[in-house]
Amino acid sequence: MARVGLLVAVLVASFVGGTLSQVQDDAAVVPTCREVQQAWVYKSLGPKDLVPTAPRIGHDLAVCSKGKTCCTKRMEDKYLEASKKDFQDVVQSTSAYLKYLVSENAARFQEQFHGLIQKSENETHHLFRNVYKNMAIEANSLIEGFHRKLSFYVNGAELSVTDSVKDFFDTLFPLVYRRLLNPKMTDMSADYTNCVMDLQREVLPFGELPTRISTQLQRSLSAARVFVQALNLGVEVVNTTNHLVLTRDCTKALLKFKYCSHCQGKPLIKPCGNYCMNVMRGCLASVTDINPHWNSYIDVMQSLTKGMKGMYSVETIMATLPDKVSESIMIAMQNGPSLTAKVQKACRRPRQRNRRASQPLLTGGVRRADKPPANLYEHIQTFVRHLAMSKGFYSNLAETICNDDSLAVRPGEEETCWNGLSYGRYTIPVVDNGFQAQRFNPELRVDKEDATIVNIIDKLKHIKELIVSKMAMWVEDPDWDDSGGSGDGAFADEYSGDSDDEDYQDSSGSGDGETPPVTDTGSKTEEEMYFEDSTPKQKAVVPGGSKSETINDVNRQNADPNVLNTESSSTAPAATMSLVALATFIVTAYLRHTL
Repeated sequence: MARVGLLVAVLVASFVGGTLSQVQDDAAVVPTCREVQQAWVYKSLGPKDLVPTAPRIGHDLAVCSKGKTCCTKRMEDKYLEASKKDFQDVVQSTSAYLKYLVSENAARFQEQFHGLIQKSENETHHLFRNVYKNMAIEANSLIEGFHRKLSFYVNGAELSVTDSVKDFFDTLFPLVYRRLLNPKMTDMSADYTNCVMDLQREVLPFGELPTRISTQLQRSLSAARVFVQALNLGVEVVNTTNHLVLTRDCTKALLKFKYCSHCQGKPLIKPCGNYCMNVMRGCLASVTDINPHWNSYIDVMQSLTKGMKGMYSVETIMATLPDKVSESIMIAMQNGPSLTAKVQKACRRPRQRNRRASQPLLTGGVRRADKPPANLYEHIQTFVRHLAMSKGFYSNLAETICNDDSLAVRPGEEETCWNGLSYGRYTIPVVDNGFQAQRFNPELRVDKEDATIVNIIDKLKHIKELIVSKMAMWVEDPDWDDSGGSGDGAFADEYSGDSDDEDYQDSSGSGDGETPPVTDTGSKTEEEMYFEDSTPKQKAVVPGGSKSETINDVNRQNADPNVLNTESSSTAPAATMSLVALATFIVTAYLRHTL
């Protein structure tokens, strides 16, 4: 009944307003079109002589008043195109900060994940060059190919991390067997090499380390992969809403809203605020329906990223990977005689040579990756906190646009505004947000949802389901520690160092950006140095607020979306260097004894 009453009120107000305004139209038109000519030239809509010098009868106009007017049909067509461009510009301007935040960090975080993988590759090359010199050259392509697969996986390639780890250790075993366990051996035939490779999964020369490495890599890189996918989807959402395909009814309503006042010779009159709300909510009907799914997207992003730490941190896993590869080789060396006996029994004894095995040295350098941030996890969390400030952005988009003083008159000043028909008040009620509510919209007809927006909403639902399913698998794992610390500790005891005890399943991010204002640049915290305000001021409604504010206003001192645009002084842990020295000593002693 309430909706029926609202509809009746809308129809009555429209009828009365339309009748009165038609009477006022001729009287309202000014005697000259000079101001219209000036505004026309200022907007660069066309040559000045397209604008009549005095009002004429607008019998050929399709949208604006057909009474006395300063517009021609050609002018109305130009105004129609200008109104569409103005709308796209204001939507893009309003969401510019959000687009910059998501798109810039999507590229930067993806680059940083690849940087960590590249650094691990370089450190592994360095390890073989200095410790396992006699098989370093042969291992080059193996190491490079393995890390390339990890990078492709993070990029979204259909690869299995588990299979990649198995292939790596399958191929590594013949090298270790020939170059370290039996350095007097001549070149192995292809059949013999294949036999040794096949035997690796049976005799387990590297112990349980390959399985543990596989589990840790799968977990951490899977989180990084879905995080990158979610960021790229965020970019797609913003780009889609920034380039809407407007319906014919919407463009007509925008023309009437923005330029029909020009036709009455009053180009400086601003539209009424509530009139603006009805037009914008009609044109943005499908976009508004994104809001609950965007909020859920942010919630699952917060939950996902809280688990990307400790033994599941990409930083931790990739930093310790070279040491674990070395540790696995030393396990094989410790069991050298028994492994040799098992291989010779299964594959027969190969020929041996009496002279000392050569130890070739590599020439040239290894390309070093850019240094990753000192604490990537902290920067990811800071980014997600800033992203959480966009909750409610799409439901408040029409209000944000109409609260711009340069576009419309605020409510309370509606005695002096353009109501779509005349210079006066706008008395029609404002409709609610969303597609379903637009059947009561008096300014335009909205009878079909935007298929592109529906597709984007489906993608947001899918990424939510994907992240939730991933987290459910991780939480069910017996080694999973939802506090973010190390589970069995064997892989990350030395490197976890992360005492943050936030619960992985806690999906409630603060999102309030309540960092104290920074006034002394010499006393900034590390996080604040990553988030100094250097972006253009863009408008976005803060949920729960009573007025339109900018994201930068809410967190002015630390809202730079360039989360990772910095240099860091990350160095290898001392434990890594000591392990290399120990491995070198053990390998040297082992080879001397063998040879």
